[in-house]
Amino acid sequence: MYRKIVILLLSLCSLYAEKIEINAKIFEGNKDSQTGVFSKDVSIRQGKDYLNCQVLTIRTNKDNKIASYEAQYVTSFSISLNKDNFKGKADKIVYDVNKNTYELIGNVKITENNKELSADYIYINQNDGTYKVKSDKANKPVKLIFEIAK
Repeated sequence: MYRKIVILLLSLCSLYAEKIEINAKIFEGNKDSQTGVFSKDVSIRQGKDYLNCQVLTIRTNKDNKIASYEAQYVTSFSISLNKDNFKGKADKIVYDVNKNTYELIGNVKITENNKELSADYIYINQNDGTYKVKSDKANKPVKLIFEIAK
């Protein structure tokens, strides 16, 4: 039987108190380890941002506030960062709420306006607007495609 789980949480990572909606076929929680794991056809939405994956793990701290999100097998996402909108996919995405950082790991593909980026690892620090991009494979470079205005 298809089970749909919807949880509305207050977002700690937004300046506005937008709600987060998570849908999945399975939810498992563990109070001792302070984790909640959503699996099978997971979708998460907050305002205009969304992420679709197969496994989403949410970790909380001792005050029961969200500490991090970890999404695995990410088939698509759209995230607004500092007035820019990024769409793409990755094997895994980790968002650290306290540090306000994203890590995109494995087969990362991102588009933003007319730019495309392919890499094995991307680190985004929302606080200072810095990015780090790596390719871990010896013969596979970081690939950036963009148009130059005429």
